[in-house]
Amino acid sequence: MGVSTFSFEISPTALHISRAKLGLPVRQECTRLLEKLESFLTSHRPTVGEQEAARHIRFNGLLPDYFDPRTYREILLARKYFLKNPPLSASGSLVLASLLHILHGNRPYALSRRSHPITPFAPTGPAEYRPLLEHLRKKVSRSLEVDKPDRFAEGKVFHQDATAWWPQKIDQLDAIITSRHSSLVHAST
Repeated sequence: MGVSTFSFEISPTALHISRAKLGLPVRQECTRLLEKLESFLTSHRPTVGEQEAARHIRFNGLLPDYFDPRTYREILLARKYFLKNPPLSASGSLVLASLLHILHGNRPYALSRRSHPITPFAPTGPAEYRPLLEHLRKKVSRSLEVDKPDRFAEGKVFHQDATAWWPQKIDQLDAIITSRHSSLVHAST
């Protein structure tokens, strides 16, 4: 709609999803990040401590039960990569948000064994290797192919509570839109 938007997110996950949606990811930046991630996945191994900590995460089953062991290893390493290299741009946020999107569910692009797409019910069926990078590249590519409207204006996303003091550059607002999950405010065009 061509409006300038400002969003506040306290959840790190929602922060990157919002940055990906309200930003202008660049294909070349996404490609470089995916190449760095691939290099990291091939040159590192999860530590015993990382594997043990993840083993104790439970949904309706143990976390390792949701994935083929090779896919699970790649997921642990991707987590480690993004913890060491948090995304600082819309492109980085798109790659991370895409990774979060493909982690579980019944969809063909999901990395997990068959489970519910919203609440991760205990997985069923055989575990099969689903290469993280192959599926991640496809998801990022599909996202980049979605055309933004001609009047699209890149938004700014702040990692903070919307009830805290807002940055001074946010003034002369025309509307404030809130939900229990996030707040979005926009100024005049």
